[in-house]
Amino acid sequence: MRKALAQHIKHPMHLIKFVYNKRVLTPEQYDNVSMIEAKIRPDSEITAIKMSEDDLNKNDEDVPDYMYPRILLSNESAKFDLIFDLLKLGGRVGQAVWSLLSLLPTNEELTRHVKDLDIKDAKTGRPDWNQLLDASSVLRLYYVLDVVEAILGTSESASDKQRAHVVDWCKSFVTEGGFEHLYNTLMVLDLDEVFSDVLTQRCLARVLKTINFFWSAR
Repeated sequence: MRKALAQHIKHPMHLIKFVYNKRVLTPEQYDNVSMIEAKIRPDSEITAIKMSEDDLNKNDEDVPDYMYPRILLSNESAKFDLIFDLLKLGGRVGQAVWSLLSLLPTNEELTRHVKDLDIKDAKTGRPDWNQLLDASSVLRLYYVLDVVEAILGTSESASDKQRAHVVDWCKSFVTEGGFEHLYNTLMVLDLDEVFSDVLTQRCLARVLKTINFFWSAR
């Protein structure tokens, strides 16, 4: 893969760094093994970084993971919030912003909030679903439902503890009002907007899929 990428971008192969799950995939260790042998899932995201000769003299510790541009853009609150706000514009702008988001790692803070349901309504003390499942824009909701689907789609290789956490999360989602919120969101979706392009139609499909998951599990 390193050789093919080097030829494609016309960059020296030894100056391409691959990073997977905060682990540098060195040529010596990984270039002659399969993804299975390297313990990398086929659907995983691998970050490729173009380096200069000077970069070779730096230790990996010299550049923290969070400084990689994609990770920085995804997880710096001000920048990510701005990207999310642009989704509300919809149309071609919204689609362009969505294309950008699809190239970035999933925002860690948003993922944590959805997993922990830790954004609370000040009055009720229950999860604030208006923030957790923000439907202020259809594409914004689609992004959050991607996180929900990742939680529900826990791998078969997950530990018993991880599986138990998913079961508990699903129970909380229903009993704390998440299912009701999502159903009510479906009822008030602007169908003209939803059917205006493919992306928003995919969001509708994701909403229906999530509702069906919990309805079937009753």
